[in-house]
Amino acid sequence: MATGPSGLTFLQFIVATCCPLLASSDATMANIPHATGCSPLGWQSSTSVMIPKSIASLRVDELRTLLLLDPEIDQNNKILAQSLMSQEEHQCSQMPAGQCGSREKHRSIEAALNKVLTQDICCQK
Repeated sequence: MATGPSGLTFLQFIVATCCPLLASSDATMANIPHATGCSPLGWQSSTSVMIPKSIASLRVDELRTLLLLDPEIDQNNKILAQSLMSQEEHQCSQMPAGQCGSREKHRSIEAALNKVLTQDICCQK
């Protein structure tokens, strides 16, 4: 099943990791946009898909819109986000205390629980 406009699937990229030549080629092509700041034309489009929030309803106002990107864009965005989070946490120390997702020794479920517990305390006053 294709995930984006190019028709490429995650499976094709997974299989390419088994071949050193293909893996190197994919890594080089993925690094070019980060190094140059220019994105390929194929990365500038996406596919929108609407799915129902619940099985019973097909009302347009109750549909959820998903934006499907090509696997290489998805992977590059993941790598970029991880490097930015790491830089903020380790080098800049500018990470807010409430930001727990994608951090070492932090879990987003704990942040959600803290939010619920503190809202209950604040609302009781």
